[in-house]
Amino acid sequence: MTYLIAQIWGYLFITACIAGITGWLLRDDGKKKLQELDQKWQENYTSVDNERKNYADKVKKMSEIENKNNELELKILLQKSSLEQAVQQLNKLQSKEQEVS
Repeated sequence: MTYLIAQIWGYLFITACIAGITGWLLRDDGKKKLQELDQKWQENYTSVDNERKNYADKVKKMSEIENKNNELELKILLQKSSLEQAVQQLNKLQSKEQEVS
């Protein structure tokens, strides 16, 4: 009976040693993969952040252009209105001139 228990403890010890060595080897491989994954995520984050900044700049420029466009449209409307008033005054003067003639 003692012999059987000693064999069981011996095999458990050998199994524990094999598991420890395997775990140690896998741990190093896992660290390397984790570092590679972390580096890849960092590169992706940097790329996405740069792209976000680029689009933010484009949106800002488009907003400025839209504001300038709105200002120009308002200016055109004001000039069109003043031009129409000038044409009406000119037509009135022409009709008065024709009445006098």
